Amino acid sequence: MSGRRSTILLFPLYPYLRGDGSCCRYERADVRYPFRLQLLGPRGRTLVVRPRKIARFRYAARVTFRVRGRWEIRVANYYSSGRDEKATIRYHGPRLWVTVR
Repeated sequence: MSGRRSTILLFPLYPYLRGDGSCCRYERADVRYPFRLQLLGPRGRTLVVRPRKIARFRYAARVTFRVRGRWEIRVANYYSSGRDEKATIRYHGPRLWVTVR
C-alpha cells in the first residue's frame, strides 16, 4: 500500500556450472561491494537506495512507496555502456516489477 514502509531484501548468489556442464547451480555469495537499487516510479521519478548489510549473505533497504502504480526495481550495479560513455548506457541486470496499491 502506498505510504507504508517496505523492506527490500537482497540475497546475492554466485552461478556455477553443474557437474554435467549445464547451468546453473547457485551458491550464496558473501560480497563486499556496495549495492545500489534504483526504484523507477510510475510517474517517471527515480529513487536511489543503498541497502545495508544486515547479516552474512543478506542486505536490506527500507523504502516508502508514496505513489500508487507499477514500480520497477533495478540493481544499479549492472549498467554498461558502449564505446561512448555519454551516448549509450544500457541496463543489463535483474528487474523486479512491483504494483503499489
